[in-house]
Amino acid sequence: MALVRSAGTAAAPGHALALRWLRRSLQSPPPADRPTLEEEDARVNEAALRNAERLLSAYWPAKRERLWVIPEADRSLTTILLPEEY
Repeated sequence: MALVRSAGTAAAPGHALALRWLRRSLQSPPPADRPTLEEEDARVNEAALRNAERLLSAYWPAKRERLWVIPEADRSLTTILLPEEY
């Protein structure tokens, strides 16, 4: 899959929801919505924090759409995509 890259961020091409969410997040104070993860994903993130590995966040900016936000371990790139695009 080709990705659209801009200033260290990549999103699946044409995915308007991800781009709107990202634009809103960058142009305003931090959103009140917090990442929501399954219990297993939260455990994996805890280990990733200890080991300086890649993290996973999940946001629900629209009622039926969930976005995954995945920063690389070194924070050089953040990927935003739908779970089915992973």
